[in-house]
Amino acid sequence: MFIKNIQDFLLATICLAILTLLSQILGKRLINLAKLQLQPRLENFLVSQALGLSVISYMVFFLGLIGAVKRINFIIIFWVILPLLCSPEIKNSLSGLKHNLQNLKLYLWFKNKRLLSKIALALFALFVLGNFLNCFTPPIERDAMTYHLRMPQSYIKTGHVSPEPNNIFSYFPQLTEMLYTFGLMFSNDYSSHLIHFYFGILAALTIFLFVRRISNTETALFSALAFYSLPIVSQLSTWAYVDLALCFFTMLALYFFSRAIEDTNWRLLKLSAVLFGFAFSVKYLSFISLYIILIISMIHFIRIKSGKRATFIKEILYFSIILIIVALPWYLRNILVTGNPVYPLFYSIFKGPHWDMERARLYDILLGLYGMGRSLMDYMLLPWRMAVYGGLDGPFDAQIGLTYIVLAPLLIFFRPRHKSANYILIYSAIFFFIWTTLSQQSRFLLPAFAALSICLYAVFDCAFKGSVINRRSILILAIGLMSYNLILSWQYFQKHKPLEFIIGKTSRQQYLMKYLKDYPAINYMNNNLSDESKTYMVSIGNIGYYCRKGFIQESVFDYTFEKVVKEAVSPQEIFLWLKNQGASHILINEVTASRYLYSDLGWPQLNTYDAFRKTHLSLIYTNGVLFLYQIV
Repeated sequence: MFIKNIQDFLLATICLAILTLLSQILGKRLINLAKLQLQPRLENFLVSQALGLSVISYMVFFLGLIGAVKRINFIIIFWVILPLLCSPEIKNSLSGLKHNLQNLKLYLWFKNKRLLSKIALALFALFVLGNFLNCFTPPIERDAMTYHLRMPQSYIKTGHVSPEPNNIFSYFPQLTEMLYTFGLMFSNDYSSHLIHFYFGILAALTIFLFVRRISNTETALFSALAFYSLPIVSQLSTWAYVDLALCFFTMLALYFFSRAIEDTNWRLLKLSAVLFGFAFSVKYLSFISLYIILIISMIHFIRIKSGKRATFIKEILYFSIILIIVALPWYLRNILVTGNPVYPLFYSIFKGPHWDMERARLYDILLGLYGMGRSLMDYMLLPWRMAVYGGLDGPFDAQIGLTYIVLAPLLIFFRPRHKSANYILIYSAIFFFIWTTLSQQSRFLLPAFAALSICLYAVFDCAFKGSVINRRSILILAIGLMSYNLILSWQYFQKHKPLEFIIGKTSRQQYLMKYLKDYPAINYMNNNLSDESKTYMVSIGNIGYYCRKGFIQESVFDYTFEKVVKEAVSPQEIFLWLKNQGASHILINEVTASRYLYSDLGWPQLNTYDAFRKTHLSLIYTNGVLFLYQIV
């Protein structure tokens, strides 16, 4: 088992390396075609990765639209045609790599840093190592199994990239999921963890790049570490989610947006628009960023001279058009399929199939459950509560640690003096206030945390340039706070015990049995049901990613099933409805159903449903909580 694990891990790592290399050469090709002058090398690298990864994602998407998500097509396009088209960039990259290896003197760069900077580098390395190892465990996260991996798995199986009516999340923008499709096509699901892990590294490097431009290398290191040491970043780095990808594209877009308006470089503003378009292709949450960008543009419009305002308005219009064009494929698909560009959001305005006002209302209530209240006092205590009441089962769905709670108030005394940083501070503040009115999940706040990390340069810069007392006290405090985050991340590491899985002490099936309460029934179905079977799942967690047999499951609620039971006047009606769905079996978590489903039924409805169970259901498996019935 250990040898098999190592082979799988190496395959996933090689897949990420190939994806990174393809993105680099493709991105460089696009930079050369656009005649962009990017300095320094880190800036060039980050833009190459952003462009390359996104174009590969779009290529997978367009292949899926014509039903061509097949391994042979991927091999021809990505391993043959793409390298041939980018052969000059490959030669330049190889010669550049050879030159860099010959002049590799990292030990000297490390040797010349101050002691606290060396500690910060060591902390960063520990976070990277821990996150990397945690990537090599089977996916068990809710959203990954619901759609981030479930949909790519379906695309590879069918060859088509098309949404599923029962899964509202399949209509979301899916730039990152297309990269997961690439990873699953050539390796395994560990590659998806590594891809998201890689986006976390890219986001930290973007913060480093931003701060180094307005300050210095050591300050940039502390700002990047402030973000990367967040416990929520460590958790997300090991999940097949999309939040770190959104953070990377948003921060890089903000970097070039701030440079463009600061230097009046409109080519960089157009590049920023392209990057924002990629962010819009990752997640609907990016609309918050657009709203804030428009506010910042208005502020900048008021501050510039009247003679330059007409040009600025024209460039902002170009910016908006480019952004829309880049993100359009995902939203145009939704318009054509549902009539709603942001389906299923804003249902009261746009409507759309497979959804209704009642489910839209319930979904809004579900999202609003995160947090600890919406009163004035709750808002005042919100930052502290986010730091104290963490954990995956907590009210904010993740931990953020104490770094920002302690260091952010110091910005009152050490205000950012660079214009770009002031705009970023405005971005972070407005993003936070908008977030408080929405679903208060900590991971939705990541772009604001990343932006605030950039603004913290003023605190760290003062520490490096200030008096001996300030320098030592602030940096030691920062190191202590980030070390505390390392302890929190280590607790998460210990909880999931990746090393036990990596060395083969725990098998994949044992791991899933331990962490997924519904997996035993799925395992039974995989081993005992026929390939033609189709199971209707009721009150079961979103575990379809691991189900190798046909199944039907609503992604958010058991709303349709509950409605059918409520409206049925006879057991036969429920039976006929299930048969019309093509269901041969039904899987129910009776404990969950008793709490959330049966409690909403009146006595006549319960009697009808009980008669249906006695007449048309034959129990074939149970483990005390999960009941698998054959429909007869």
